[in-house]
Amino acid sequence: MIENKKKAKEIVVRLLERLRLKPCASIDKALNDPTVRAYLGAVQDQKGKKYFLKVRVQEIETEKRFFWKTYVFSQIFKNHPQLAFNQKTPRLLDSSFGQEIDYFLWELIKGKDLGTRAYYDIIRLKMDEIDEVLSILKSFLEIPVKVFPKNYDYRGRAYFKKKLSDCLKLGIRKYFSSQEINQFKKIANHPLLDKYQRFFSHGDFKPNNFIRTKKGLYVVDFETSSISNQFFDFFSIWGYAIRKPRWRAKLMEKFLAWYQFKSREERTLFGIVKILFLMRELGSLLYYFKRNLTQRGIKVAKRYLPQRIGELKEAL
Repeated sequence: MIENKKKAKEIVVRLLERLRLKPCASIDKALNDPTVRAYLGAVQDQKGKKYFLKVRVQEIETEKRFFWKTYVFSQIFKNHPQLAFNQKTPRLLDSSFGQEIDYFLWELIKGKDLGTRAYYDIIRLKMDEIDEVLSILKSFLEIPVKVFPKNYDYRGRAYFKKKLSDCLKLGIRKYFSSQEINQFKKIANHPLLDKYQRFFSHGDFKPNNFIRTKKGLYVVDFETSSISNQFFDFFSIWGYAIRKPRWRAKLMEKFLAWYQFKSREERTLFGIVKILFLMRELGSLLYYFKRNLTQRGIKVAKRYLPQRIGELKEAL
């Protein structure tokens, strides 16, 4: 949520004037969206050519961090045009970070967003798009992490221990025995989670960040990207497909047919990350249940809580 909308609008207007662009829709409407922390919107030049603009409008440290990471990531892709994933994300045309105004200007990709924020992660991915999702995951694993700065975000034991702590605060204790909770704590503290922090991770690999176009799927929003394990993004999208069990089962089947485990250690890590993401999604359901107390919201959460709890117990 953007707190000072008047100041935010002044920043956006000043930048648009400098770039000689104009918004395609109301700036106020974009800034009033409670789900965003920055200005996001389609803009056009004097000839009517359209672009997508993102502008930092708040002095919040986490938001500065998000913009810095997006800037670092975009420069890496600019300097490595041979990477396959360059074909699966909009081209960055102009940017500025650390100057007067932080912003990114991308080509505008015409397509349909495949997620929704209205209810618990309804996804619109089709069965015949599974191969493309796996292709994108493969392209992530090809990104050389040595080109990222040392102060980029890493997601190992510390990250998963924090997520477990969040889930405990949300009330997962009442669904599990103390022995099972202790198992969760051991799993979240497993040394393999640190050992395999050597793969690029989108960090928020979910339907909201997919765009279906005539050229196939595009992926956007890398502000929460990190260096993590090779299964992080797979279980992220697998977990979000809780309301599409056939799609999720097929994704798992095709992933296991493609991925070549190099050791028993990798297989152990795969099981660890699966349990931790099941736990994270249980926490997401409980959070959704608490904040969305509409009749439909309660119905959705109650429907999927038993399924998630059952899967966790089985995985343990």
